[in-house]
Amino acid sequence: MSEDKDPDCASEAEVRSAIAALGAQKLKLLTWGKTLLWTYGAFAEGREPEDLYQEALKRTWERKRKWKPKNCSFVEHLMGAMKSIASHLPEKYGEDVRNVPLRGSDLADSSGEDENLVDPIENVASNTLTPEEELAAKQALDRIEKLMEDDEEAFSVLVLLAQRKTEPEITEDLNLPRKSVHAAIERIRYKISKTAK
Repeated sequence: MSEDKDPDCASEAEVRSAIAALGAQKLKLLTWGKTLLWTYGAFAEGREPEDLYQEALKRTWERKRKWKPKNCSFVEHLMGAMKSIASHLPEKYGEDVRNVPLRGSDLADSSGEDENLVDPIENVASNTLTPEEELAAKQALDRIEKLMEDDEEAFSVLVLLAQRKTEPEITEDLNLPRKSVHAAIERIRYKISKTAK
C-alpha cells in the first residue's frame, strides 16, 4: 500500500485497523453483496458476495478506491466500493444478458452433426432492463439502503426476504433468535409504511 498525500485519505495504519475491527460488520457487507449480485442476475457470472467484499478490500488497500474517514465509516466505504464493482459487471458483456455464456453449453453436440439442434439462447426472452428500469432499480436500492442504514439487523433480514427466504430460513442464515427476526420484520414494515405516507 502506497501512502497518499491527500490528508483526508486514511493512512495504511487506519485501513489496517479498520479491516481488523470489521468483525460482525462483515455479515452486513456480505448480505449487501448478495443483494448486489441478485440485482445484476446473470451478469454476476457465478460470483459470490465474498468476491465483491475481497475486491473492495483489495481496491482500498491498493488505493484504487480511497477511504476518507471524515466522509463515511469504513463499512459505508466498502459498501460503496462493492456497489461500484457490481455496477460494472454488465459492461463485460455489452449490457445484454444474452451475451453471458451458458455454463452448461458444452453439453450440446458441437460436431455439427445434429441439424435439429436448437440454440437455447434463441429461445430465451431477454431479461435486460431498459435504462429507465435500471435507473429505477438503482434508485430503489439506494432508498432501501438509506431507510435501513441505522438498523443492520433489519437490513440483513430485508435482503433475505427479498430472496424469498422464510422466517425460519432467515433465523438459521443469520443465526438469530426467531423473536429477533420477527421484530426486525415488524421494524421493516413500520419504516416502509412510514415512508409511504
